[in-house]
Amino acid sequence: MKILLILILFMTLFCSGEKPDKKPVARKGVIDLKNWNFNSPDSLLNSNSGIIELDGEWEFYWNELLEDKEERNNFFKNFNKDNTYYAQIPSEWQNYKIDNQKLPSMGYAMYRVKVLLPKTETPFSFAMADVCMSYSIYVNGELHQTNGKVGKSEEDAIPFQRHGIFPLKKNAEELEIVILISNFYHSRAGFWNKISLGYRNQIETKFKNKIAWTYFTFGTLFIMSLYHFAFYALRRKDKSPFYFGAICILLAIRTISMEERVFMDIINIIPFKAVYKLEFFTAFQAVAFFFLFLHSLYPNESHPSMLKFIFYFSMISSCVPFLFIPYYFDRLLLISLEMLIVVSIVYSGFVLIRAVKNKRTGAVIFLIGILLHYVTMINDVLYGNAIIYTAHLSIYGFLSFVLSQSIVLAIRFTNAFALEEKYNIAQKEVDAAKQRLLEKEIQLKESETVKKKLELGMLKQTIQPHFLMNSLSTLLGLIRENPVAAGKLVNSLGVEIRTMLDVSSEKVIPLSIELEICRSYLEIMTIRLERKFTLKAEDIIGSEEIPPLILQTLVENAFSHSIRYTGNIEFILRKMDVSVTNGNNPSQILYEFRCNYDDSYIIKTNSSLEFRKGTGTLYIKSRLEESYPGQWNFSQGWEDKTWVARIGVGI
Repeated sequence: MKILLILILFMTLFCSGEKPDKKPVARKGVIDLKNWNFNSPDSLLNSNSGIIELDGEWEFYWNELLEDKEERNNFFKNFNKDNTYYAQIPSEWQNYKIDNQKLPSMGYAMYRVKVLLPKTETPFSFAMADVCMSYSIYVNGELHQTNGKVGKSEEDAIPFQRHGIFPLKKNAEELEIVILISNFYHSRAGFWNKISLGYRNQIETKFKNKIAWTYFTFGTLFIMSLYHFAFYALRRKDKSPFYFGAICILLAIRTISMEERVFMDIINIIPFKAVYKLEFFTAFQAVAFFFLFLHSLYPNESHPSMLKFIFYFSMISSCVPFLFIPYYFDRLLLISLEMLIVVSIVYSGFVLIRAVKNKRTGAVIFLIGILLHYVTMINDVLYGNAIIYTAHLSIYGFLSFVLSQSIVLAIRFTNAFALEEKYNIAQKEVDAAKQRLLEKEIQLKESETVKKKLELGMLKQTIQPHFLMNSLSTLLGLIRENPVAAGKLVNSLGVEIRTMLDVSSEKVIPLSIELEICRSYLEIMTIRLERKFTLKAEDIIGSEEIPPLILQTLVENAFSHSIRYTGNIEFILRKMDVSVTNGNNPSQILYEFRCNYDDSYIIKTNSSLEFRKGTGTLYIKSRLEESYPGQWNFSQGWEDKTWVARIGVGI
């Protein structure tokens, strides 16, 4: 109800003015402005002063394009006035009928009107909006303005559309205005826009203000787009800033590529045809991103199927002018765009009303902003068709829409930051509570149990850095000696480390994974030492379970603690039959791990002692006790030239 009251107030202020006195218009090719007050400035509701549009009945000559002054004078002198066709300006000539035949959009024509002016020394200027698609203006026989190049064929003509102003070179009480127009590039043709006349200072001021508003709108949209793109870059989980930034940049480009087309002043190397295509591209793309933005804000109120249809339709339509159809076949695109805008108004209204009912964040502000935009668009349509007498207000409505969306996003960001702060505070409280509980739990444990757990944890944390330091030392040496092989070593090291990190926290793992870790380590040593190190598994299925990194520790000890060697090593893991092995419990699985060395080795004098008291041995025993408490045995030692370790675990 509040929104409805706001809209009623808005329409009352801007759309309910009394119809002013009619402006002078051309009758039978003549417009009398002798009594027109050019001195008064324009006002919102008083149109009987200041700048005036030269609308009305202009003489129209189809298939005539006389650029020579003498030829034109002879033509008008000899032309039968009874056959003169008068066209209502502004209008499109494909709607005219001459001799009961409708004119085509492609072709060329000549317009003429006589303007009667008061006697004054104040210089006049014209303001010319775009016509389709190129024109030349002659005033009292002299060329005053051209847009593009008029021609009698597509090859001769050069299309161009742009609003502009041009001064009257010499004041006179009677002006003959002749406009030559040609079109071979558009489905709509003719003198479809207005030409205005006024004192030079008024025309220039109005034009400069319009240019200033264009740059202001472009700058606002461009800065808004960068602002929201930056927000998205910092927090990519929420895509609504990206969609809104895309809308702003598309509409910013559209703003400077229409009417005055200041885009061509900013980047003057871009041809007009490309700039013209941007109008369709940016319009369809903006609609697509608008619906993505709407859906990202209110997903529960939006319909996914409707979103997909509008998005893909807009995307495909935006590419049509560039890829599939010559750009002058644009009537279907215009109709599609108009229908899409109608669907957008209806569907977005439906979504926002549902969002307001469900009390979604910022829904009321969003609805007010978009309604203001829609109302100003409707106002401009009614004003352009002389149904109401207000002013062009769509730019204000559009800026209000952008402002409302910025407010909505700001509210969302503020709420997100507030929630994040609350979450951080709550998380700190939870962490503190966990810490207190952990301290109490530790205090309640028996001192011996705590001691054993701490010892085992220390060994788990020690064994991994121990391996990593050895591996990194190996890698450093290899980089110096053989950079090519270093790459292979890095890959093998990466596989081994990833696997170790995955399994180190487990109590038991499949034996196949443990063997994979060992083989990865042997590949590293093979590359480093340029010798052959192999690992064989006999009578092993692979699904047997064993504490992680036990065999890997034995393999690493064979290199780091047992011997100095110059030859190859063969490692063999065998699952033994306990029924024929004396001294073993038949309820256990017995593994025998052998390290076979060739003759080129030197045994350390204290190697046996290091094997028995090193960190690796402590780690193996602690792991076995953790996984099989009281149901394991471990032994190791030299047997001839072979180091043998036997591990028995409970079933």
